[in-house]
Formats: sequence, C-alpha cells, structure tokens
Amino acid sequence: MSMRAALEHRPISAAELLRMPRGSSRRFLVRGRLVEQPWRTPLAGRVGAAVCASLGRHVEANRLGVVFASGTGFQVASSPDTVLAPAAAFLRMDPAALGDGYHSGVPDLAVEIVSALDDPAFIPAAVDEWLQAGCRFVVVVDPATETLVVHRSAADALCLGGGDVLDGGDMVPGWTLPLRELFG
Repeated sequence: MSMRAALEHRPISAAELLRMPRGSSRRFLVRGRLVEQPWRTPLAGRVGAAVCASLGRHVEANRLGVVFASGTGFQVASSPDTVLAPAAAFLRMDPAALGDGYHSGVPDLAVEIVSALDDPAFIPAAVDEWLQAGCRFVVVVDPATETLVVHRSAADALCLGGGDVLDGGDMVPGWTLPLRELFG
C-alpha cells in the first residue's frame, strides 16, 4: 500500500497537514479528511484582496484585533482535526499573542470567496463547518454574481447585492463595505 493510500484510510492530523509540502492546490482538513481545492481564479483573488484590505484598514485604525489574509489556517476541531483557511478573517485578539502553526479556534469573522474552479459543494460545506465550530459571522462573496451572503447561523442568512452595503455590526463595529466598491 502506498503512503498516499495509507493516509487516505486514516485521519490526518493538523500537524501532518502543516508538514505537507506546498502543492498545486489549497488543502484543508475536515474531520481528519484531506480536502483539496484548486487555487482561486484571479477574479476571486482580487475580490478577496479587496475585502481583506478594507477590513484591515478599519481594524487597524480602530485597534479592534487582527485581520488574517487568505491561506491562514484555523484549527477549529481536534480528534479528528479540522483545519480551515478562509479568504480573509478577523479575530478580536492582541497581535502579540500570535504564534506559529495554525490558530486554535475560530475567527470572529470568516470570509469565503466563491471561485469558478471550486467544487460547487465546497463553499456550502465550509460555511457549515465554520458555523458548527462556533464562528458567528461567515460572509460568502460570489464575484461572478456580484452578491454576498452573510451567515450568522444555519438558519440566518442575509443576501446582499447591487447597491447594498455589508455592515460589520457588533462583530466588527463601524466597518462597512459598499458592494459597488467591492465589485467596481
């Protein structure tokens, strides 16, 4: 049995994921199972960068916590491990408390960007994982349709589009992002 076949039959740990060589795809763990998605398209990457920049400017100016860029791993469950990496994230914490490895726990805000190359089931599954892990504000941005959906729970989803404005509410006080600015 090959090493890859052996890994596919037993749960993978967050430590093993961290040691894997960087490859040709984004890698996540969901309950010990390796999930791979293609790299995001340039359109998805541009929109993700715009969200991260807007959020970062606001959070830094108001000293609200820390903003994380695409690819930052959050270990949201253990035994078996789940490691997710949103397109952008915000966490109310002192930047001095950051360490190496994956952050243990969920961000206060996780942003997922729909990419045309992703498996269509990937984003809904990621939203479910974030919510089950305790994230209270998950934003899904779809650059192709120029829409955004805010999930505060499995039963609470707000769809925004056109001239709407994303409001950080009590999660990121004072932060707003006009969708026209995001998709313009």
